[in-house]
Order: sequence, then structure tokens, then C-alpha cells
Amino acid sequence: MNPQSGVTKLTIGNLKLSIVNCPRRRKGFTLVEMLVVIAITAVLMAIMFVPLSRALDMSARANASIQAQDSVRNAMRRIVKDLSIATEVYEPRDLSLWGYNSWTFARNRARPAGGAVPEKYRVRGGVIAMRLPRMQYYDVRNNHFVTPTDVDPSGSTGLNYDAIALDGCPRHGGAPVELRPVANGEPDSRITAYFLGLKNPGLQVSGSPVYDNLLLFKSTFIPNNNTLNTYCLYRVEFDPSDPRYANWNLPSGLPNPDFFYDPTVVTIGGTSKPRYQWWKDATVTIMDAETSDAVRWLEVGGKFMPHALCHWTPSPVSDEVAKPNRETNQYLLGGVGPADLPAVEFKLEHGHWTGEVQSDGKSPIPTALAISPAASGGIKSGPHIQVLQNGTTLFDSAGGTRGRMIGFDSVAGKVTTTFPRVDTSQAAGSVLEQYYTSDVDPLTYSIDLTQDKASTTPAIPLQFGDVKTAFTSAFILPGSEVVQKFDTVTGTFANPMRRVGWSGIAAITGRTNPYPDNDTVPQDVNEYSIDYVTGAIVLSNNEDWTRYKPYVRYRFQTTQRDDVVRVSYETKELANVNLGVVQYTRRRQESLPFEVAERVLIRNMK
Repeated sequence: MNPQSGVTKLTIGNLKLSIVNCPRRRKGFTLVEMLVVIAITAVLMAIMFVPLSRALDMSARANASIQAQDSVRNAMRRIVKDLSIATEVYEPRDLSLWGYNSWTFARNRARPAGGAVPEKYRVRGGVIAMRLPRMQYYDVRNNHFVTPTDVDPSGSTGLNYDAIALDGCPRHGGAPVELRPVANGEPDSRITAYFLGLKNPGLQVSGSPVYDNLLLFKSTFIPNNNTLNTYCLYRVEFDPSDPRYANWNLPSGLPNPDFFYDPTVVTIGGTSKPRYQWWKDATVTIMDAETSDAVRWLEVGGKFMPHALCHWTPSPVSDEVAKPNRETNQYLLGGVGPADLPAVEFKLEHGHWTGEVQSDGKSPIPTALAISPAASGGIKSGPHIQVLQNGTTLFDSAGGTRGRMIGFDSVAGKVTTTFPRVDTSQAAGSVLEQYYTSDVDPLTYSIDLTQDKASTTPAIPLQFGDVKTAFTSAFILPGSEVVQKFDTVTGTFANPMRRVGWSGIAAITGRTNPYPDNDTVPQDVNEYSIDYVTGAIVLSNNEDWTRYKPYVRYRFQTTQRDDVVRVSYETKELANVNLGVVQYTRRRQESLPFEVAERVLIRNMK
């Protein structure tokens, strides 16, 4: 063996072996190797982390968006169904939403200031209420309604038909049943309402509800409060006569915008709860998630105010051409009704117009009335009515053009063009206001309504003479006149006189020839003829006009048969249902708004 060479020689018999001694090597990695591996791993992880994080964010955002869309669309289907079958729908009510009176900013995000207190804001159209048809179980296999007798045949068990849920028909061995409105559409005694409300109406400070959103504000407004108290959409069915819900209206009878937050304690059957808790127990959330909100916060004047994403508003209708309403049978001319006479009213597709200015169609629109379309295309205070002829605007309720006399019936959705004559010269109570009286001309046995005018023409004429002065095309509505004799001896009125002829129709309609009987001259007592354009009434000379005095009442109009009436209005019969939600992602607290809107035709607006 030669230790220096590292070779060991071994002889066994005739066998010679040489063994090479290798130096002993140490086990494991060096520190440098470890650091290199760690560095490479860190680089790879960093490279992979960014797309992985983005993928997780996109997944969370997509899930939140889907959740928001499903929530809103499911709620819309339910609301539209209820509105479409409701027997009565009430006008949308105001509602209070709660925010804060002072705000601060941190990292470009708004949050309530340290000394902020709750503050409420009035929201239009935050509540919609209706009465649904009274529902009854229907056996779809055997085609009959389930009756209380079916539920409790003997009447001894005391089962309340309205308080039980049926899976099948008791009379036919569990045949499938479903809830259907009763045949006569009888309204339910309960009111069904949809409204926005805080998830916990009992979370209050000094008697005021508090909105709290950890995901939005990054801090709690109420110490030690780690829950979300955001807004959600509720559905409730309640009996307005129930004392638990008696605060639905104010003592004055007006809607109560704070009904959901009333802390008054009410005791029913030995159970005492604040009124807001009774309401909360009766409600069902139809659009709610633990990380969503039904309001969006908008900056107004340095403060952030809650903007309701769920509300009900009238739908605007722009420049609808009204159709002449020929269903009123307004022309009663001895059985003859000229179809080309100007219409006494024009009908729009929808009624129940909104606006501060309402009318029943009995009075013309005053000159000073400021009715104009809003800049947004809606209606500012009433309908915007225009009357055009051959492309020329003759009347415009917004622009002050007054070439016609126009009124409107906001409930029925009609534009009216005829108005009763008012005799302002008569002492109150001495004679019916709408009557005109005059002495009979002893030579012509006639009276002339064109002379029925005041000393000065008012801005809106109310007497026929004034109308004729302001509008040369004015005429008495054919068939609207009532002529009576007043007996100056007995002080009594006789029955209305008989019309035997008329004229002026040709001038009103543009006909070349008047009607054949327009020249009929009254011969007998109680007869008269009338010219609808001039207002002249001819009486019989066989009457004792020294004893009797004629009284006349009528309606007049200024429209022509080729007038076109165009109206812009907002109608509550065509409701805009606007539903929306802001969905927050838990990873980064991103806000994802989603909104939908749908028009619903309401045929039974109250």
C-alpha cells in the first residue's frame, strides 16, 4: 500500500487487485446554492403572483356581478307580476333615507366625520303600494277553488283557511293546488308594498337610524359595530287596521316617510316590541346580499347623499298626438251629428298625469299659468299642450301662444276644448250662474249672444261675447244650448224650449251649404232657432214676451276640425320600475353597480 498515491494493491493467490482510494465528499448544499434556489423561487413566484391575483380579482368581480344581476332581475320579475295583477295601485309614496350631516376624506375616499350625526333625506317614489286580488287555493286537476269547508269539513277543528298552507286539495286526496285570484277580482284586505329600508332599522343613535358600511367607509361609524347596515329592498303585506302598522300614515292621513323606523313600543297578545321590529318581522327581503347596497352615494354641495337605486316614477310621453274623442255624443241636433264638427275633447293614450297643476277640464288654462317641459324631457308642473293647424302653432301652454282656448283633465287624460259660459253680472244666488238673460228684440223677436260681454275683455274670456272678440272663429257648441222661459209673474222656470232649426254649421265645418232645416222659423210657443257662429237666437212671435224672459246657457269652443293637438306629459298609468344594486367584492371592496328599468302598464291607478 502506498498511502501517498491513494492506490492500495492487494495480492490474493494468483489474483492481484488495485483499489483506488477516493477522498470522502461532504453531504448537503452550500449556503450559496440555497440562496440561489430561494432567489429563483421568489422570482418565479413573483412572476406568477400578479396574474394569479388578477385572476382571483376577476373571478370575484364576475361572481359579484352575476349575483347582482340575478338579484335585480329576480326582484323585477316579482314586482312586475304584482303590479300587473293588482286590483288597486296607489301613487308612489315619499320615503326617508338616512345619511350623515358632515363628511371627511381619507385617501380620496369619503367617510362620515368624527362628529357626524344621522341626517335624513326625502326621496320621491321610494315606496309603491297596492292591493292584490284576494287569492284562493285552486285544484288544478279537478278545476275548482278550495273552500273553507274543504279545509275544515266539520267546522270543529277551528282551522283558519287564510292561515294555513296547502300542499294538495283536501277534498280530492292531495290533488295539486295553486294560489289564484278569486273569480270576481275581489281586492285583498291587506296592502302589499315594496320599499327601501335599512337591514337593521333598530340600529339607531339618539332615535335616528344609522347607515353603516364597513366596505365603503373603511371604518365603523358606531363603535364595536362590525355588521353591515346597508339598504335593501323589502316586500311587506300588512293589514292597515292592525295597530302594529298604524303608523303607515301620519295622524293627518298623509303618508309617513319614516314608518319603518318608529321606536314606539306596541304590545300585541302580551308581546311588546318597538314598531320597527313588528315591521321588520313582517317584511321579506327580495333583493339583498350580505355585501350589497340599494343606494349609491352622490356628492351634493360637499356632502354625500344617498341616491335610491330602487324607485318608481311616472313615465314621460313626448309629443303624443291626441285623438279626437268621438265617443262623447256631444252633438244632439235633432238626431243628426255631423262627423266633421270640431271635437269637444281630445283623448290621450294614458291618464293620471303628474304635475303640481291639475285640472278637471272644466276651466281653460289661464294665461299666467307657467306650464313648460322640464329640461330632462319630463314635465315640470303639468302637461305641455300644443295646438297646430297646417304646421302653425296656434296654442302653446309653454310659449304663451293663445290662439285657442284649451283645458285638460289630468285624471282621464283628455284635452278639453269647450267651456260653459259664466254670467258674472248676476248677483250671487239670484240665478244659476251659467245662464244668460236678455230682453227680446220686439222687432226681430231675437236675442244676440254676441252682445253678452263685459266692458273689458279678460285675459281668458269667459263670456261668449268676449270669446268672439278674442277669437273670431269661436262658436257655440252645437247642441249644448238650453233655452228656458222665466215667468216674471209666477217667478218660475218653464221646461226647456224646442230647437226647430240652426245655422252656422257650414261656417264651422267649411261646408259649402248649410243644413236644409237651418231656415226653419219658430212658429209655435216654446220654439227657437239658433245660429251657432253668431250666437243669434230667434224666438216665436206668438209668445207673450212682455211676461216671459228668456234664459240661455251653453258651452262655446274655439277649435277647428283640422286642428292637431299634441301633448307631452308624465303618466302614472305607465310606471317606470327602476331597480339597482351596488355589489361589493370582499377582496378589494370594489363597488359594482347594476341597474335595470322596465315600464309596467297599470290599469287601476288610485
